Amino acid sequence: MRPFPLRHLPPRPARWAALAATVGLLAAACAPGPAAPPAFVTALGGPIAAPSSTPAPAAPAWRAPADGSVAWTDCGDDLARQYGMPAPTGTVTVECATMRVAVDPAAADSDEMTLTLTRASADDTPKGAAPLVLVGGTDLTSQRALLTLTAADAPLLRGHPVVAVERRGLGPSSTVSCLPPTDVAVLRNAGAAPGASTAARIAALGSASTDLTNACADKLTGDQSMYTAAAAAADLEVLRTTWSVPALALLSVGDGSTVALAYLAAHPERVARLVLDSPVRYDGTFTDRTEDAAKGTAATMASFATQCRALGCALGDDPAKAVGDVFAKAAAGTLGGVGDAELLRAVTTELAISAGPTSDRITTLADALASARTGTFGPLQALVASADATVGSDGQYITTCSDAGQKPAPDQVAADAAAWAEKYPFGGGVAALNMVGCQGWPAVEPPPAPKRALVPTMAMLALNDPLTNPSAIDGLGGAIAMAGTQLATVSWAGIGEGAVLRSACAQQSLSPYLEDLAQPTTSACPA
Repeated sequence: MRPFPLRHLPPRPARWAALAATVGLLAAACAPGPAAPPAFVTALGGPIAAPSSTPAPAAPAWRAPADGSVAWTDCGDDLARQYGMPAPTGTVTVECATMRVAVDPAAADSDEMTLTLTRASADDTPKGAAPLVLVGGTDLTSQRALLTLTAADAPLLRGHPVVAVERRGLGPSSTVSCLPPTDVAVLRNAGAAPGASTAARIAALGSASTDLTNACADKLTGDQSMYTAAAAAADLEVLRTTWSVPALALLSVGDGSTVALAYLAAHPERVARLVLDSPVRYDGTFTDRTEDAAKGTAATMASFATQCRALGCALGDDPAKAVGDVFAKAAAGTLGGVGDAELLRAVTTELAISAGPTSDRITTLADALASARTGTFGPLQALVASADATVGSDGQYITTCSDAGQKPAPDQVAADAAAWAEKYPFGGGVAALNMVGCQGWPAVEPPPAPKRALVPTMAMLALNDPLTNPSAIDGLGGAIAMAGTQLATVSWAGIGEGAVLRSACAQQSLSPYLEDLAQPTTSACPA
C-alpha cells in the first residue's frame, strides 16, 4: 500500500488522539473476550482486521430472478462459430437475450440502446440458483469471457448460472461504428512509418486521435460521453430492477473491475458478492494502468519463455532471445509489414484473450514467431488480423478512451516511451506510444471510490496477464477496509486474463465465498 503523503496527515493533536485510540483498541484486542471474526488475508502485507466490534450490517440478499423476467434463446453454437471458439461442452447450455437501457442514465427522456445478455448454465446447475453476473472489459468482452469459461470444465456452473452483461458499445446488440479507416490504420500501427522518430509517431497518433474523436462526435450526436464505466454501472442497476432482485453478485474480468467498483460505489447495499478477476488499477491514472500492462507483458513473456522451452517449442533453447529478435525486427520494419505495435497486439491478444489450454496458446504463438523470424510471415500476419478483429472494434476504442481519464501530455509520453523501452523490453516503448491514441477523446471524471461495502471482496490475481499486473491492486485493500469490509486474494500462476475463466482451482476456491461469504479454500492455484 502506498504511504499517505504528509499533507494528508491531520493536525498533531488529532494525530495524538488517533494514536491513543489505536493503543486503546490494541489493549482491548489483547484482553480476554469473545473471539474476533476472521480477517481476510490480503496481498498487501497481512490481514485487515474488522474496524470495530460493532456488528456488521447483514449482507444483501442474493436471489434468483423470477422466471420470464428476461426472454432467453439458445445461441451457444452460433456464438462459438462467430468467435471461432470451441462450442460449449455437452453439459452446458448458452442462451442469449437483450435488454433496453437509457443512453443517458441521468436523463428522464433519454433515447434507448440495446445491450446483449448471455447466460451459461450446466445440466447440474441447481434450479432456482441465484445468477453470478459477469462484467467483462474492453479487451476481453463479457460474451467472449463467458465462452472462455464454458470452453473447459467449469465447476463454477455447478453452483450458479453465470449471466454476462455486455458493455454498451460492444457486442452484437449495440455495436458502434464511427471510426475512419485511414485513422484506424494509424492507430493500429502506433504512427509507424519508415524512419519515423518517436516525436513523429506521437504527432501522427495525435492527429489521428483528433480525427477519430471528431468523427465519433459527429456520428454519435453528442452521446460520445455515454460510454463510461459509470454509465455501464448504471446498466447493471437496470438489470437488477428488470430482475426485481435485492442485489447482484458480480464477477468482473479485466478492466470490467472499473465498472463493478463503480457499481459498488453507487449502490453498496445492492452488491451481494464482488469478485474482481485480473483487476486493473481503480484509483490510478491512464499512465499507471498502461504501465501495469507493460509490467504484465514483461512477466508474461518471461513465463512464456520458460514454458515454451519446457514444451520444446519452435523457438529453440532460448525462447526469450528469439522473441527479442522478433521484436527488434518489428521495430526496424523488417518483419513482413508487421510493426512493433501490431506485434505487441498479436502477442498480448493470443496469450491474454484467446481461449484454449495454455500449452496450445504458447505453441501457436511460438510457431508464428519462429516462422516470422526465418522470413515466413503468414502465420504471424494471421495472428495480427485475429487480434485486430478481437480487440479493434470501434466500441472498444470508445470505451477504452472513455475510461482513460486525464491523458499524459506528448512530452510525457515520449519520456515514458524511452524509459519503458528499457524497463519492459517486450513492447514497453510502443505501449507508451499507444496512449496517444486516446489523446483527443474528452476526459471524464473517474468513478468515485467506494465509501461503503456490506460484503467482503475477492480479488483473483492472474500472475501472468499481459493486460495488467497483480500490483494493480495496490491500495485496493486499504480502500475496501475504509469502506468497512475486507479484501481476500487468490493467485493463479497460469498465463492469460481471467483466473476464474481458466482455472478450475480458482473457481473451486470461490465456493465458500459465494455460498457463505467465507474465506477462500486456497490462496494460490497452479498454472
